[in-house]
Amino acid sequence: MDNRDFNVTGRSKQQLLQTIKCLLLNEYGDFRKVQAWKFVKQKGLILYWSDSVKDSHKMMGNLNPEQITDAVWQWLQTEEAKTTTLSGNDVDCKHDGHNKIGFRVYNEGWSEVEGHDYSICAVTPRHCWYGK
Repeated sequence: MDNRDFNVTGRSKQQLLQTIKCLLLNEYGDFRKVQAWKFVKQKGLILYWSDSVKDSHKMMGNLNPEQITDAVWQWLQTEEAKTTTLSGNDVDCKHDGHNKIGFRVYNEGWSEVEGHDYSICAVTPRHCWYGK
């Protein structure tokens, strides 16, 4: 499907697992394979279904959704993840409540990220806003 829109925010590893499962599950009941990844400062961690993307890193074998979640969760804790350029609703907004760091899993037009045909999604840290 070429027009699958995806934009999910959460805070827990369990939420991330359910998000990854939903993202990778196709309309035939099969999970798409993540073959490679690349960090792009303006987008976050981009996951690809092909390992032929320039400057990408191959995944270690055919990982299941739980293993992908573990890898992404670990990445979200890294210094590299903290360097992701946040904008819009992802930023640390000052308001009359408080914020906690979470994640955002998303894609862009034509179910791509950066206009790349092989991309599945991007993952970025996100400040989750909580009102009074």
